[in-house]
Amino acid sequence: EGKPDEEALSLRDDGCYCEYDTYMRLSDYNHLRKMLGYGAVSLGEDEYAIHIKKRVFKETQDFSRCLTIPGKEEELKFSGYYTEPFSQDGHNGGDYVIVVPDGTDGLFPYYAELAVDIKGEAPADLSKRLDDLDKEDAYSYLDWGEDGDEKVSDGPDNSCCGSDAIITYAAVNLVRDNVIPEVKYMLSSIVFPCFYIGLVFVCVALTVLSVQQLSDSNKYKFRYGVLYRMGAGRREISDVIRRQLIAYYLCPALFATVIAGIIALFISRKFIFYTGVETEVFQYFGFSFLLFSGIYVLYFLTTYIQFVQNVESGR
Repeated sequence: EGKPDEEALSLRDDGCYCEYDTYMRLSDYNHLRKMLGYGAVSLGEDEYAIHIKKRVFKETQDFSRCLTIPGKEEELKFSGYYTEPFSQDGHNGGDYVIVVPDGTDGLFPYYAELAVDIKGEAPADLSKRLDDLDKEDAYSYLDWGEDGDEKVSDGPDNSCCGSDAIITYAAVNLVRDNVIPEVKYMLSSIVFPCFYIGLVFVCVALTVLSVQQLSDSNKYKFRYGVLYRMGAGRREISDVIRRQLIAYYLCPALFATVIAGIIALFISRKFIFYTGVETEVFQYFGFSFLLFSGIYVLYFLTTYIQFVQNVESGR
């Protein structure tokens, strides 16, 4: 009915969401956006914004009417949603973060992060070296106390990892240049076997189709010989053979493309839903389609050339 199921949410114990909503000051938010190459966001003193994963926003749509964000004098007004990739697997909130003006009262500083943009590529062991520097109490909470000094305490259990279910990478020290190769290796270990299996099936199917067509070419010698004696030239006969083979090769290709396209789109949407990886669905399907089409064309050309030679040998 457009409202969250509070009872179902209270029974969840999977660490997806924090116990308390995570807020971020506008200045910190804009600083991070600048490091990521995004434009700055402006908020009035009585406004707030929400940065949320695009995948999640597609499911929830606008839920701002359900929120009450207190300001200095009155409730803050909703300004808008932002859905760019923003490391929201427990780093900048779990799935979402509420952005408020810097002067907003009543915010408890729960944790702090250091974001660094270095020149060039990070060393391969930088993540490990950073972990070695902080092994005593990596997940400590902040208690600012009455004197304003930062102290370490047990604090509330407000850690979370977001709702991405297949690929989630959360760490105390996260180095992008170290993480990307690991994720690519993990994805390639899934993609390569699937691609290899698909390639084997395509090659087997095309081999059977080519052998069948070349075997039939012997039966077509007499028919094409009749056309030749009736005055049909070599080019005309080649055109007829080409159209014949295109019909034989095109029919299974169309059926395979439609079926594979439906399956690929379904799996891609599920992959995006469970991983949060935002990429155009047709990009990967189009790349795979072009690759397999290239193999298809090679088989077609080989069969066409051999078919023509078999027919001409019977003149």
